[in-house]
Amino acid sequence: MGKNVIISWANNGANNGANNYSPLHMSPNGDDTDFYKQVADLLAAARRYAKRQLDSTIVTVYFEVGRMVVEREQRGQKRAQYGAKLIKGLSEYLTAQYGKGFSVPNLRNIRQFYLVYATSIKRYTLSSILEDGQKQQSPTAKSDNLEKAIH
Repeated sequence: MGKNVIISWANNGANNGANNYSPLHMSPNGDDTDFYKQVADLLAAARRYAKRQLDSTIVTVYFEVGRMVVEREQRGQKRAQYGAKLIKGLSEYLTAQYGKGFSVPNLRNIRQFYLVYATSIKRYTLSSILEDGQKQQSPTAKSDNLEKAIH
């Protein structure tokens, strides 16, 4: 009989990344095709995971860049005074540092991304705090959490 080899992720990462072990069987004639496939499956699962992590990180970073641009443009005021100049300068600086991807239109889109989703995220965070506060906290603690969420 052939050798048994134990490998994790033999099921292509099902069960939310939990370790699942299944024996690999090598045929007596040395056919390692099953082994090759399982190694390839492991690498494919790792690549999918890395891509999801990268996508999530990029979304988070772009949201934060958009927030920084909006706050810098407004400098505590309700309306921006010099947004076009700021975005143009930032575009030139980031393009020199990192290359393509930071054109004026792209930075405007990143800024707009923040503006569109900032309200939703604040509303979600605020409602979560209020819901948690109603279950666990006194009225004074709830108002403290509300004030923290607003500021």
